[in-house]
Amino acid sequence: STLSPSSAASDVYKRQLHSRLKIEDLAQSLHVSRDHLSAAFKKDRKISLHRYILDQKLQEAKHMLSHGMSINETSYTLCFCNESHFIQLFKKKYGMTPGEYVAGCSS
Repeated sequence: STLSPSSAASDVYKRQLHSRLKIEDLAQSLHVSRDHLSAAFKKDRKISLHRYILDQKLQEAKHMLSHGMSINETSYTLCFCNESHFIQLFKKKYGMTPGEYVAGCSS
């Protein structure tokens, strides 16, 4: 049985969290249009593909930070465009900065 586009997309993305994978590239690798992939993903998962990707990266960031990786290195490794953008997204999702999260992990 073949995977649905949304299942295939999430599977590919989990294996490539540390790369700068674009939705367009993902759609092309699955032989579907970007719009088709995004719509199928949202229908199946009730979340946009962009939000899913961001959530996966931020979840991985928490793991990396809790295992001693610096904020800068985490931001770079997960291909955020810059460290301040990463901090802003992390704070929006978790209600604290990565620095505050790290401080909480070590206390």
